[in-house]
Amino acid sequence: MPHSTDAEPGGAVPSSSQARLDDPDNALADWNPRDTAPCNWTGVHCSISGEVTAVDLTNFNLTGPFPSAFCRLPNLSFLSLSSNYINSSLPSSSLLPCPSLTHLDVSHNNLVGPLPSLLHSLPLLRHLDLSANNFTGPIPPSFAFFPSLQVLSLTYNFLDGTIPSFLGNLSSLRQLNLSYNPFAAGSIPLSFSNLSNLDTLWLADCSIIGEIPPALGRLYKLTNLDLSTNFLTGGIPETLSSLYSLVQIELYNNHLSGHFPSGLSNLSALRRIDALVNNLSGPIPDDIFSIPNLESLHLYQNKLTGSIPSNAAMARNIFDLRLFGNQLSGTLSADLGSHSPLLYLDLSNNQFSGEVPGGMCDGGVLLQLLLINNKFSGSLPIGLGQCQSLYRVRLSSNQFSGDVPAGIWGLPHVWILELSNSSFTGRISPDIGRAGNLSKLLIDMNLFSGEIPAEIGSLNKLFEFSASDNRLTGPLPESLGRLTEQGQVDLHNNLLTGELLTGIQSWKKLTLINLANNNLTGGIPRELGTLTALNYLDLSSNVLTGQILLQFQNLKLNRFNLSNNQLYGPIPPIFDNEAYKTSFLGNPGLCWNLAGFCASSTNSNRSGIKILWLLLAVFLFAALVLISGIAWFFSKYKMIKRAKMARENSKWTLNFIL
Repeated sequence: MPHSTDAEPGGAVPSSSQARLDDPDNALADWNPRDTAPCNWTGVHCSISGEVTAVDLTNFNLTGPFPSAFCRLPNLSFLSLSSNYINSSLPSSSLLPCPSLTHLDVSHNNLVGPLPSLLHSLPLLRHLDLSANNFTGPIPPSFAFFPSLQVLSLTYNFLDGTIPSFLGNLSSLRQLNLSYNPFAAGSIPLSFSNLSNLDTLWLADCSIIGEIPPALGRLYKLTNLDLSTNFLTGGIPETLSSLYSLVQIELYNNHLSGHFPSGLSNLSALRRIDALVNNLSGPIPDDIFSIPNLESLHLYQNKLTGSIPSNAAMARNIFDLRLFGNQLSGTLSADLGSHSPLLYLDLSNNQFSGEVPGGMCDGGVLLQLLLINNKFSGSLPIGLGQCQSLYRVRLSSNQFSGDVPAGIWGLPHVWILELSNSSFTGRISPDIGRAGNLSKLLIDMNLFSGEIPAEIGSLNKLFEFSASDNRLTGPLPESLGRLTEQGQVDLHNNLLTGELLTGIQSWKKLTLINLANNNLTGGIPRELGTLTALNYLDLSSNVLTGQILLQFQNLKLNRFNLSNNQLYGPIPPIFDNEAYKTSFLGNPGLCWNLAGFCASSTNSNRSGIKILWLLLAVFLFAALVLISGIAWFFSKYKMIKRAKMARENSKWTLNFIL
């Protein structure tokens, strides 16, 4: 393994064995100890004069302890071992011999123990990234004394104690990243407002309590502020509208309350606002959509009221608008989405009314349209059927009416089409066959009519088909039985006729089938008893005939209902008990051992009928014997009576003569 020669002016680059690093992928195969030019080795960089100044071994799958031997290189200024499996502690003594080090990145390793307390002794250190390791304990007080530090990243460790205020002394700091550590509950140190060069402040998931200090509005160079997933209370300070360089503000998953601040239109660089899952109330400020570069607005799951400002339609850069789970109302601007590259629109769980704007996909890139649980009415715009980019359409629980445009049925990339619980009418269009990516078709609780088109058999990815509580007629299409991914079929409460499908062996993933309350006829196909994943089977309230399959005993059914049909014969033994009694009610031809109506619940129906006839014959024979016996008795009785009378007459005559 490599050595540099005595002539190497930058000092000897240690071999991987000297550095005690295991190289299972042989990534450092060119580190040849006989090579006098280490500047050509993988990960090694040199100055013009041939001095080794940087070693970058990022993501090389290296294992072992921290390689302190690299600090033998007197001119080493850059050392990155990020994304490996370095698995020791990081003692200060291992780094002190690196006086020229300006950049140290050991993130995404398995380093343990406390943070090295003497790192501040590296006078030129500007970039320190210790994130995504297993460091424990508090941030040492010595971290207040880095003379040149610009980037400090300690995210994703197990640091405790409160966030120390002394970090506010690092006047040259540009990025402070402390997110995702189990710090003790504490407030944001006021001293952080002194970090006038700061452009990034990440304090997500740091157990922060209290209010956002208004003094943070003095961090005029701040571009990225992340205070998400904490326990912050109070309002959003108006002073944040003075952060003219701000590009992204993330305040989600807190307990913030009050109105959203106005004046944000001054933040010309702002692109993303994320304040979801709080207790914010009041209207959405009109000027929020006047932010010229706004791209993403997430205010969902708050208590916002009022309508969406009309100027939202003029926000030319917004592509992600998510306002679901509020108390918003009113109608949507007819131009919403017409002037912006809208990708995601989620207004679910509000009280919006009126019609859906027809130009939401004018940009041709809309991916998700979610309007669940509102009061939208009218017909769906024809333009939605031409929006080939859509892959999620969820419009359930509204007051829509009219026919669904044919193009919506056949959108090629949609994987969920949810139109449930409205008043849609008309037929399922044969265009459904063009929706090759469709996995969930949910159209229950509407007024759809007509037959289920055979083209539905082209949906090879269809997993869930729910069209219950409609007015569908005709037979089940045979093509439906060919869908191998089918997991749930719910068509109850319709007007379906014909027989159950027989060619359903491919439904190996089926867990639920509900065809209750239709007019289906014929027998139960044997293939249904072979679907081992099935746990919910409801065929009640149809006109089914024949016997119950014995194979049903092999299924693990949580819900089993065959009531109110015309089934006959014995009930399979496993169901012949009180627990399943309601599953078979309304089938007069069924017989139960439980009620004593069957000689053997394992016999076929024909054998049962034979037994019934035999019992009837025995009864008739016994009755005949009884009647014959009675007749014989009376006949005998009459004969005896005549003989007795004859004797008495003879005796009288004799006495008379004598």
